[in-house]
Amino acid sequence: MTTLRLVKISGIAILGAFVIYLICRNILPHFWNNIFCIVVFIAIIVIGICIEGYLKNKANIGNLATAGGSVLAVTGIFISILLVFPPKNDFTDEKVVLIEDTDHLSDPPTLKKKEEALEKYLKTEKSDTISDTKFQEKIQEVKNQRNNISFTVNDVTFEMIFVEGGTFTMGCTAEQGSKCSDEEKPAHQVTVNSFYIGKYEVTQAQWKAVMGTTARQQREKAIASRPFYTEDSDNNKEGDNYPMSYVSWNDAQVFIRKMNELTDKNFRLPTEAEWEYAARGGTQSKYYRYSGSNKLDDVAWYYGNSGLSPHPVGAKIPNELGIYDMSGNVWEWCSDWYNASYYSSSPQNNPKGPSSGTYRVIRGNSWHHHYSQYCYVASRSYNEPELRNGSYSFRLVLIP
Repeated sequence: MTTLRLVKISGIAILGAFVIYLICRNILPHFWNNIFCIVVFIAIIVIGICIEGYLKNKANIGNLATAGGSVLAVTGIFISILLVFPPKNDFTDEKVVLIEDTDHLSDPPTLKKKEEALEKYLKTEKSDTISDTKFQEKIQEVKNQRNNISFTVNDVTFEMIFVEGGTFTMGCTAEQGSKCSDEEKPAHQVTVNSFYIGKYEVTQAQWKAVMGTTARQQREKAIASRPFYTEDSDNNKEGDNYPMSYVSWNDAQVFIRKMNELTDKNFRLPTEAEWEYAARGGTQSKYYRYSGSNKLDDVAWYYGNSGLSPHPVGAKIPNELGIYDMSGNVWEWCSDWYNASYYSSSPQNNPKGPSSGTYRVIRGNSWHHHYSQYCYVASRSYNEPELRNGSYSFRLVLIP
């Protein structure tokens, strides 16, 4: 077989492999598409050599050995070409790894591009290392991030996480374990509309930006407000990223009124249903016992690991929606009046709690509470709306 004829056969083989690549690029993963193309390339060359040998009556061992060597040489060249110029693929291994971390993406156009790329990948490629379910979750996560908002008040940033509305089972569900209280029963279906919720509990820097007072001043105010002050949870931790504390329910209302004046928006405390829905992860819920994990130490500062003091917000891992510290660190006020039997008569759609009462709902547990098991997302508690405590704080909600 002459060199010219081998080149002709190799050219046909390359063309055939390229056609197969075009056909399979939207069916097979990147790696297997390349392998398939190589196999087709070799097969076409072998078939071509056999036909050439048959037609020229030269199908002897010597010629086949020579042809085989040529095939190996050309195959090596083709493989090299594939390695240097791989098929166009929006998700190389590096990009697959990249999508595992989208926390740094805060610009909506960038997030939109990421979302579109993920959806394209899901339609055109099948990853061997990351399941389709994982990509569906990542797409939803990026969509949620694209809807998140942030704003500044007196040069201090507030970040709000978008929580898509939906229906969930509120109260003592199976994953909450056997230690549910009667006040968390019965488990019942609740539907909430979409809303934004603070990515973090209100920090000392945010409080000062709105109220003009410091954490130390608030602590002194709390101590002077006896009997609505408890010494057993005293803390003097100060720092911009620490959660604000010694905040009564009434204090939170004053903060919210000033916040609305400064921003011309309509902030408020979350309802108890909104709080639990967000803590469970909303539409992305993986049905964890705590907010973001079944392992309490992963997501919460509580009596057993806090060193008996609060910690800066965001130091633990977030939940499915990217919200931090909904289990532990500090208690969080909700807007509802408290009633132990409310779940028996709660409306399904956007429940707002009883119309009156003596106590207000608090959720999430804290760095100080001795009973760490009550960090689970269904756990309910309450206290007087005037009470200022070193482990009491809040986070904001904004309606779109």
